[in-house]
Amino acid sequence: MVEETLISLFERQVERFSAKPAIRSPEGACTYEELNRRANRIAHALLALRGDKEEPVVLFFGDSTDSITATLGALKAGKVYVPLDPSVPRSRCASIARDTRARIILTTRELGASAAELAGA
Repeated sequence: MVEETLISLFERQVERFSAKPAIRSPEGACTYEELNRRANRIAHALLALRGDKEEPVVLFFGDSTDSITATLGALKAGKVYVPLDPSVPRSRCASIARDTRARIILTTRELGASAAELAGA
C-alpha cells in the first residue's frame, strides 16, 4: 500500500485539472492552479518566518475560501494547523490559541483585530 499525503493528492489534481474550478463559493470560483499558487505563497511566507520545523499555526477564519487556502499553505509548509472559528466565544478561542503555543495566527484583514486579541491573550 502506497501512502500519499493530502498535499501530494492535491498537487496531482492541480496537474490534471489546473484550469478547472477547485472551489465555488459566494465569493466566486477559484481554479486548482489559483488555489495552488495562493497556498504556495502562504507556505513560502510561513517557511520564511518560522523555518521548516513542525509547529502549530492557528488559522482564524470564517467559512471562506481563505480558510481552505490557509490550510493547504500550512500543510505545504509542514506545519500543524489549528483551525479556530471566529463565531466561537473569543475567550474559548483565546484559550485554545494559548494552549497551542502557536507563534503565528493566519487570518483575514477583517478579522485582524480579533486575531490580535487572541495573540495577546
